[in-house]
Amino acid sequence: MFDVAVDRARCVVASIDRTIGNVGAVELSIQGTFTGKFQSPAGVIEGTGVKFDIPCADFWYIQNGKIKDFNCHPDNDAMFRQMGVKPDFASAVAASAGAAS
Repeated sequence: MFDVAVDRARCVVASIDRTIGNVGAVELSIQGTFTGKFQSPAGVIEGTGVKFDIPCADFWYIQNGKIKDFNCHPDNDAMFRQMGVKPDFASAVAASAGAAS
């Protein structure tokens, strides 16, 4: 997702708290510029050139002193807000009304 939609993205680690065995909890942010194309369910959102700073939480799985695997959980609300994507609650209400009948 990020490699297509952004230019020169980087991760900035705020803190690492290795408290649960070999699992490291990491607070970080993904920073970059929205220059590419972002595929959404409604179609392609073209890059706007806006800079962003998306908070994330990662879990790093460490083996033999090295990161074996990780899961990244970005704050999607912050990402979409910074990209200029506004929530479409009217469509969600209409879709849920149709599903309920």
